[in-house]
Amino acid sequence: MKFNKILSRVCISLSILFTVSSCSTIEKTEEAIRKEVLATYEGRKITRGEVEDYFAGFHNALVQRYGENYKNDAGYLNDQLKAFAENYSQNSILIEEFDKRGLISEEEINNKVEESLHAVKDLFIDEENGVDDGHGHKIDQERFNKALNEAFYVDEEDYKNKQRDIIKINALVDDLIKDVSVTEEELNKYYEDNKDTKYITRPGAIMYHILVDTEEEALKVKERLNNGEKYEDIAKELNKDATSQTGGSLGFVEYDNTNYDADFLAGAKNLKEGEISDPVKTQFGYHIIKVTDVRTEDQYTDFESVKSEIEETLLYEKRNKAVTEFSENLFKEKKLKVK
Repeated sequence: MKFNKILSRVCISLSILFTVSSCSTIEKTEEAIRKEVLATYEGRKITRGEVEDYFAGFHNALVQRYGENYKNDAGYLNDQLKAFAENYSQNSILIEEFDKRGLISEEEINNKVEESLHAVKDLFIDEENGVDDGHGHKIDQERFNKALNEAFYVDEEDYKNKQRDIIKINALVDDLIKDVSVTEEELNKYYEDNKDTKYITRPGAIMYHILVDTEEEALKVKERLNNGEKYEDIAKELNKDATSQTGGSLGFVEYDNTNYDADFLAGAKNLKEGEISDPVKTQFGYHIIKVTDVRTEDQYTDFESVKSEIEETLLYEKRNKAVTEFSENLFKEKKLKVK
């Protein structure tokens, strides 16, 4: 790091000017910085050196954000370093809880780490010019290393160490949520509580449009349609937005949808099933509108068709709550304090 190189130059300069002195003061200052306590729990002290070593893969990103001398930047010290310390401390506590429960054997963890590593390496196979990975393939080591750095890993060993932590924490989470379930009563209640907002379709229709700049052009479009040309073909030819790829379709649009031009919706609302409008003027130009699947009343999506979706939503919420509450209680129990 440039910071260390600068210190080395300072040492050399001082030794030339003052033959009796040394750099012990500077070294002690650097050492003292690394020993600065950023967090504590149950008597354990989390030092700045420990935290910064763990997040060393973020070096380039931190230089880009805070500058070469980022370790002395107030923003880094007050915000980023504190966030790193909190994350590192919390993960350490969770990993200790994993170890306490003995959820996965060391052999299984190692196997999972290797599987993960080789899955990543397989993305960089270069059988002609690559380096043997020890598993029957050759990989482009330079591209692989670059990808690791871009993902904030120092090197392959750092990746493996981080994967070990991820595997342990994921196993702990799985253990915490293994008994979480959702009852039929909870599913029905969620549906009833949300059916008027999430599971209702207001009056509207599947709307299509052909948009041109002038009324004269719009009248020519209507004439072409009257002469038997396909609506979808003209929309593909004339529309300048993404609807040119969908035959002019805007999908199902409710008549009270505030994201659409009011004049456009007024023109569409007067149309019957399959009917095509005369030119409708809006702030965007002139539209020839077609509607299908017209719905004039509110329609509810039936419970059975959304039941599995609701179950996924509730399971996610309950699992997240279980993990959050457990973690927060564990951190309190361990008396975690981040300075």
